[in-house]
Amino acid sequence: MSEGRLTREEAIEATHMRWLGTKVREICAKFDVDPRRLYEVWGGERFSGLMGVEGEAYRRFAVLYPDEAKGVDPSLHIETRTVTKRTVEEEKQKELF
Repeated sequence: MSEGRLTREEAIEATHMRWLGTKVREICAKFDVDPRRLYEVWGGERFSGLMGVEGEAYRRFAVLYPDEAKGVDPSLHIETRTVTKRTVEEEKQKELF
C-alpha cells in the first residue's frame, strides 16, 4: 500500500469487514490508513461502482455471506456530523471568567 491509500481489493475487504461489524479503528489498524480513506470509499469518492446494491462490494459480500447480506445497507455513507456555531451570547460568557 502506498501513501496510505487503499487498493480496490483492500477497499472491498474493508467494506466487508465493516458490514460484518468490525470497528472502524480496527479496520484502519489492519490496513494502516486514516479513517478518512475508508470514508472516501464508503462515500463513493473513490472507486466508483463499489458501493450500492449493484456495487461490486455488495455482490461479492452476498456470495460470501448470503445470510448476513440480507441485513446490510450497501448504500453510500452519508455524513451526519453537524457543526454547531457559537452564538454571540455564548461568547459573552467568556467575559465572566
